[in-house]
Amino acid sequence: MQDSPFLVLDKIDKSFGELHVLANVELQVAEGEVLALLGPSGSGKTTALRLLGGFESPDRGKILVRGKDVTTLPVSRRRFGMVFQHYALFPHLSVGENVAFGLETQGWGKERTHHRVQEMLELVDLAGFEDRRLGQTSGGQQQRVALARALAPKPRLLLLDEPLSNLDPTLRERTRSQLRDAIDRIGITTILVTHEQEEAFHLGDRVAVLHQGRLQQVGTPEELYERPLNRFVATFVGRASVVPGLLGPTDERSGEGHREARICWAPGMKEIRWTGFLSAPLEPGTPIEIALRPESLCFAQPGGENVLPGRVLERRYRGPLTYYLVQVEGSPLHLEVLAPGAAARPGDSVGITLAEGGLAPRIFPQDPEDRAL
Repeated sequence: MQDSPFLVLDKIDKSFGELHVLANVELQVAEGEVLALLGPSGSGKTTALRLLGGFESPDRGKILVRGKDVTTLPVSRRRFGMVFQHYALFPHLSVGENVAFGLETQGWGKERTHHRVQEMLELVDLAGFEDRRLGQTSGGQQQRVALARALAPKPRLLLLDEPLSNLDPTLRERTRSQLRDAIDRIGITTILVTHEQEEAFHLGDRVAVLHQGRLQQVGTPEELYERPLNRFVATFVGRASVVPGLLGPTDERSGEGHREARICWAPGMKEIRWTGFLSAPLEPGTPIEIALRPESLCFAQPGGENVLPGRVLERRYRGPLTYYLVQVEGSPLHLEVLAPGAAARPGDSVGITLAEGGLAPRIFPQDPEDRAL
């Protein structure tokens, strides 16, 4: 992160009546960075985008661009471009007229506007589409028309509100690559709102995870997946099984920050000991939750040391590797295991242990409330 970030959200709060939508949100975005706001419906991500765009005002906090307070600046003076979820294109205008909309009223002039429209259509790979009607374009092409229109006035910040949600899966993947390519070519600082992890990981240099109006974690896709800071991030970003346990003593062999988790699955069951990464300082014997990625686990011979006995419930084929849902014997716990496709079948008795070289389990305090930053 640069010493002087391009964009700062400083302790932003926003409520609608009694509904607290955003609480003490703090973010810094570097110039030229693409930041994805990721979260489920109702997490506050779209409200955050509307606050940035000037369509709403925060109850508390400030929005700074290059160190200048723009919190109360009207939409027209922010010089931000925005692509709305439903594009907000004008069906009675041609592609070129949509891109040019508003430029002449900003004093661009006809000739300069024409050149800018050509430049933007070429940028989004729609050269030659200037006279085409919107009804003659696909959903992916319309998304790129909306992007070209947002970029035409030379904004200093680009805001994208679920820009690919209206596209079918195949078209979405192709358009996502085209969108990222256009952003990279122009080098514009971008804030993207999405509830799709794959979209956030593909488009975002970093990802900010929101839940119930609170910022849970900000980091690269690799950081969020491999080192989640709490249970919500672990289960929302990627797949994870979460199981209860008790924190054991420090395991000096595992390196700094790693602790042995003594996992007691049920009264009278065999005790097993697995090593995982501790997310916060805790005393041995503290009740904990252990987040396990499917690739962190593997099948083993039942009855072995530190091996859980289980029975395969489901098998979901995914090519070279297959997801297995396994019920741990003597408990209501289900674990998801990623293994070769022919490793087991539904009904088989299996053993489960930590995969050698796999992602270490993440250990969190056992708390009904997910702990945010």
